[in-house]
Amino acid sequence: MTYLLLDGHFGNNNALQMARQLNLHLIAKLRQDSAFYFPYEPSESEQKTRTKYGNRLKIGQLAAKYLKEKTTDKDKITTEIY
Repeated sequence: MTYLLLDGHFGNNNALQMARQLNLHLIAKLRQDSAFYFPYEPSESEQKTRTKYGNRLKIGQLAAKYLKEKTTDKDKITTEIY
């Protein structure tokens, strides 16, 4: 078994950590209030701070550099994997 499929209620960090400890990949629908952030990367002019997160990731506005694969099927449905 490689994947663990859970309800959207379990789309959180605790469930992810549990799955990873068992060497599984978690598949879950994310909660509506979920938020993703880029890692914080200070510039050379900034001193190190206790900042944990970088800018908030906006799903509909991902940069093209993160696009890994794009396919369009015969029904003209496009799937993008970032």
